[in-house]
Order: sequence, then C-alpha cells, then structure tokens
Amino acid sequence: MTEINKENIRHIARLSYLHLNEKEVELMQNDLNDILDKFQKLSKIDTENIHPTGHPSDVFSKMREDQESEPLSKEDVLQNAPKKNESFIIVKPVLD
Repeated sequence: MTEINKENIRHIARLSYLHLNEKEVELMQNDLNDILDKFQKLSKIDTENIHPTGHPSDVFSKMREDQESEPLSKEDVLQNAPKKNESFIIVKPVLD
C-alpha cells in the first residue's frame, strides 16, 4: 500500500488553501494513513455473494398519493413573509 508522506500533505494543503504547521502536517499524515489502512482492510473482505444494498434493513418509505388542491392566494403567501415589497418576498442575496 502506498503511504501518504508529508510532501503529499503539503501539496493537498496548498491545493486546498490550507496553512498547516509542521505538527498539523504530521497529524494529518497519520490520520490519512490510518484511513487508507482501514480501506485497505475493507478491500480484503470477500463480498462475492453479498448483494448491494442502499440500506442495511428493509425500510420502505410510505408515500401518500398526490392530491390536487386550490393554490394559496398571493395575500396568504405574503402574510407570513418576514420581508416583502408589494407582491414580492424579499430574501437575502445568494451571490455577492
């Protein structure tokens, strides 16, 4: 198995715009190598006769049927809006 060395950590930190001191580099190296070691152990498990699953138990979501109904009026929608301007709801900007 390939180990992650300190230079790998410094390179990843630069790409991530992280400023790590030498102690943090060493801690990160140890943590990531531990994670890789665990994945290496997982990859050795025989899963030949194991069926893929999205959930460990047989859980099914109960869905209700869609029911058509009358839409809310503009006044009802705006009634609980924290900020509004005439017939618009004012929200915080998403992009600056």
